[in-house]
Amino acid sequence: MTIDSVKKMKDALCEKLKVSFGSTVEEANDAQMMRASALVLRDVMAERSVDTMRETREEHRRQVHYLSMEFLMGRSLMKNAFNLGVGEILTEALDELGFRAADIFESEPDAGLGNGGLGRLAACYLDSMTTLDIPAAGYSICYELGIFRQRIVDGQQVELPDNWKDLGGAWLLPKPQETETVRFGGTVRQFWDDGRLHVVPEGETEVLAIPCDMEIAGYGTKHVNTLRLWDAKSPVPLDMSLFSQGEYLRAQEQHAMAETIAKNAPIAVRNCKKAINDGISLPIEKAVEVEEKLFGDCFETHDQQEGMACFLSREKPKPKAVFTNN
Repeated sequence: MTIDSVKKMKDALCEKLKVSFGSTVEEANDAQMMRASALVLRDVMAERSVDTMRETREEHRRQVHYLSMEFLMGRSLMKNAFNLGVGEILTEALDELGFRAADIFESEPDAGLGNGGLGRLAACYLDSMTTLDIPAAGYSICYELGIFRQRIVDGQQVELPDNWKDLGGAWLLPKPQETETVRFGGTVRQFWDDGRLHVVPEGETEVLAIPCDMEIAGYGTKHVNTLRLWDAKSPVPLDMSLFSQGEYLRAQEQHAMAETIAKNAPIAVRNCKKAINDGISLPIEKAVEVEEKLFGDCFETHDQQEGMACFLSREKPKPKAVFTNN
């Protein structure tokens, strides 16, 4: 897919509005046009990503795999358009379609996937490796909420939930066919058999890890790398046996605990780092205990309990701001 003229860009944007949003240019708002623009560029990068992976396999090139609890990617629309060499084309196409390009770019939320400067450093590494044609992939959690959305009230900073995926989710390519099962907590049973030590986990909590890929375009190159973000879902949306007994909160507990992993970036990042740092020097039984406690801490917050209770009672929740330094 090649877009090398304003006309081709306008045609691609109009087509994307029709098939993805059931809207015409005249009916579309800034948010829909921002997502349409992202989807057009995502299609270009997806094709290039397939070519990049094929060339990497055929040439047996060494690859970099970057695992980080946070990637602060920021806004991608203007950056990707610039890197793909269509920045001016996209700007002119938006203007000719009756939109103000600056407003479209400004409407995109920051993808604040984490809570610290190391996340921004990880994003810079991934951008740089892509520009240098180094085959690389990043791996992190697909946080539903970013760092926080700031508002100044009576001269004081107020932190609000930052739901970046409403618009920023347009960059994500879901890969449900590559879902993995991750097990948390439980106990560990060890036994010897035929001269070998076997370690068997028991009573653990299962969570489905569903990958979503965000393509990363390099400047002045057709090389495209991938940031794989793992979303967390419960394999059991609802425990019907508990639900039928009137235990409504407990019936959705496993579902809520699983999705909490990707719900709140600051708490999840902090606890994952602590689980690794504290557990690395412990025997596996103790390390599992540490992991189980920290996993429970992610759920034991006022916001999560309040949100679940209000969901079931159909009342408006009263969240408390949660913010932690990295």
